[in-house]
Amino acid sequence: TVSGSTGDGISIFSDITAPLVQNVNLNSSISGNTVQNNGGNGVSLGNDLYAHVGQVYNPEEAVVAQNGQSLTATLENSSIVNDLWDNKVNSNGQMGVQLLNELSAEYQGLGGNLPAVTVSVINSGITNCLTGNSIGRNAFTGALIENMVNVSAYINNGTIDVFTGNIAGSSIANNLLNNVVNKNGDEGVNNLNRVSGYAGGGYGGGISQAAINIASSQITNLFSDNSSISENGSTGLVSVNHFEAGTGLIFIPYAPDITSAITGSGISNTIENNSLDLNGGDGANVVNIFEAGSVTGFTINNLLAHNTVTGTANQAQPDRAVAQAEFADGIFLVNAGHASTLIDTLAVTNSLSGNTVQDHTDTGIILVNEFSVGQGRFRAAEDGQQPALPSATITGATIVNNLTDNRVTGNGFDGAELFNQFIATGFADMSDLVLAIENSHISNTLENNQFNGNGDDGLDLFNDIHINAGVGYFSNVLADIKGSSINNTMAANAMNRNGGQGVFADSFIDIVGFVTDPSAAFTGSICTASINGSYRDNEAANNGDNGVLSFDTISITADGGEGPVGIAQADLLTNFNAAIVDAVMSDSLVNNSITGNGFTGAELSYFTEPAPSLGSTVDIFMERNRVQQNGGDGVFIESFGQGSFTANLGDAAAGTGGFNSFTGNGGFDLNNFSDLPITAENNWWGQDTGPAAGQINNPGSVDADPWLTAAP
Repeated sequence: TVSGSTGDGISIFSDITAPLVQNVNLNSSISGNTVQNNGGNGVSLGNDLYAHVGQVYNPEEAVVAQNGQSLTATLENSSIVNDLWDNKVNSNGQMGVQLLNELSAEYQGLGGNLPAVTVSVINSGITNCLTGNSIGRNAFTGALIENMVNVSAYINNGTIDVFTGNIAGSSIANNLLNNVVNKNGDEGVNNLNRVSGYAGGGYGGGISQAAINIASSQITNLFSDNSSISENGSTGLVSVNHFEAGTGLIFIPYAPDITSAITGSGISNTIENNSLDLNGGDGANVVNIFEAGSVTGFTINNLLAHNTVTGTANQAQPDRAVAQAEFADGIFLVNAGHASTLIDTLAVTNSLSGNTVQDHTDTGIILVNEFSVGQGRFRAAEDGQQPALPSATITGATIVNNLTDNRVTGNGFDGAELFNQFIATGFADMSDLVLAIENSHISNTLENNQFNGNGDDGLDLFNDIHINAGVGYFSNVLADIKGSSINNTMAANAMNRNGGQGVFADSFIDIVGFVTDPSAAFTGSICTASINGSYRDNEAANNGDNGVLSFDTISITADGGEGPVGIAQADLLTNFNAAIVDAVMSDSLVNNSITGNGFTGAELSYFTEPAPSLGSTVDIFMERNRVQQNGGDGVFIESFGQGSFTANLGDAAAGTGGFNSFTGNGGFDLNNFSDLPITAENNWWGQDTGPAAGQINNPGSVDADPWLTAAP
């Protein structure tokens, strides 16, 4: 029992520094302790393994660089392991548990001229296990866990001709099982993990060439069966995981030849069977990030299953010190990555199953997937010298979101928001530039979920496969999207009594060129691309706005930019070339109940530009839907710029579609806004004589005969 200390209750710090750190293991085990009422942290552990060369503040701890000498620092086959179980860490003046761990190989130089410096972390790892602990009523965070695997060089008043930093076969793993983390002043659990390499410098320092490589390394987090991470002053569970192979070239007087790559690495989070209730901030906040010159074979896997995540919006909790923040979400999950030239074979999978997410002041679930290549984010020299970027490509990338059996109700804003984006961006000035997104796919599958009684929309789906090209003086830009798709599949979901839309799906496959000079040439092509929606056995009823709202866009546009010369599209006709080939937008609605919504029952809109695009197709299919008693139109269909259009709302001769019920809506039961040919046979219009005057907009383009003489 450790109680009443003015500092930390238990404090253990281990630090090993040498040019070669090999087969070294730092292990800490803390169990069965009661640590309470101390002025500092309850438990503080700090473990550092440094492979270190260069001139440092304590030069006796490392090799000191001499002019003309090459240096190597290596950390390999080493580990840090912390095991904490069955402890009671309560009511301490700062944090309950603080774990700070670092594996590092680095060079720090204050002078000298070196031909080469190589620093490496190989086959080494950090593991933290917290099991069966009670961590409560501490003044700040309940458990803070910070882990870093790092290679770096920092040079001031000297030079390195060639710097190489390598991380290979290394890992960070955190396991939190069967803990209770309650009523702490800040976050319940704050877990921060970083695998990084960088080369930096100060005034007068210089690196001519730098190569940063991270390979076959992993960050893995398991948060399972924690009976309560609840009633904390801020977010219940925070997990931030970051891979970075970059430069950070601050104050270096010239931009070096830099390469940086992440290959065969990944991040995995499993969050299951936890109670994340009544926290002052978000219930769970998980962020996964990568940054590098090129990224190949990276994986991100998130599983959130059978958690309860309840906010305070509709809960009376007199024991709480603070109410939930105004804009607090239930689950906030972000996956993001940027590479300057290439993202290849990226696989992102998010699975949310059996969670209850309710009564938060803002949105129940926010899921963001955003991955980009090109200029604009990758860090280069601050003096403005940016490495040449002849091309930027995303290829073979997938985003897969699976939401099954979740209950998302009573949240102050939207029930769930899913944002998915692939972006290629760049600017060409007096040069050639190629931007491409190839064979990359976004997939959203939602089955048997409840998105009910939320303040705004029940469910929002935003998807974008996008190229943004700046076209400058005397440049030649080629932008290409091919073999890529967006797919939304919804089955047996309930989206009822929300303040806004039941479901809003907004999907884009598009190329935008901002042209600032008439001498530039811009060519854009979209080939074998598709946006597909499938809605089956869903219920969207009594929402304040539309029941189902879907916008699909496939487009290539060019316009004047923000530069000194704005070029209107009319002036670009000889330099602007656009081609859309084998592009499809389709929606299938089968056996849905879309009733009693405040505005339109189902609105389906399709846009293609430039128009007409002969290589684009719109395909709509509806069968056995009940679209009744909505305040506006029952079904609203518009389509502009497509090459071909097919709308099968019932084809008696083919024996497909139809058997829909279009009755009792406040506007048109079927609004054919674009006056395109629609087949709507074998449907029920509320009377055995077929559709009456005022039930169909542009009836001359709608084939509704034969009709049903009784409700299906």
